[in-house]
Amino acid sequence: MQPKREDRAKEAADSIMLFVNDMNGDVETFLTEISKGHRTLQQSFTRLCFRWIEKNAKTKTCDLRNSASIEKCKEIVEKVDSLYLPLV
Repeated sequence: MQPKREDRAKEAADSIMLFVNDMNGDVETFLTEISKGHRTLQQSFTRLCFRWIEKNAKTKTCDLRNSASIEKCKEIVEKVDSLYLPLV
């Protein structure tokens, strides 16, 4: 039985949170593995990252733990004409 889309999304988010919570996470290996993926999947991953930036830029509530990322996301959204990437 294949998991539901929502369950897969939650599992992926949990996995990413575990990865970024590891202060010694091997970011270079992560980036290398993503860059080995199918080109369409690479673009889809970048689209996902852009969606995260857009969502963060709209965040109203923040504190010292995430204020720098919220502010940087706002800067990015303000300076870039569009974060749209087509699905090819």
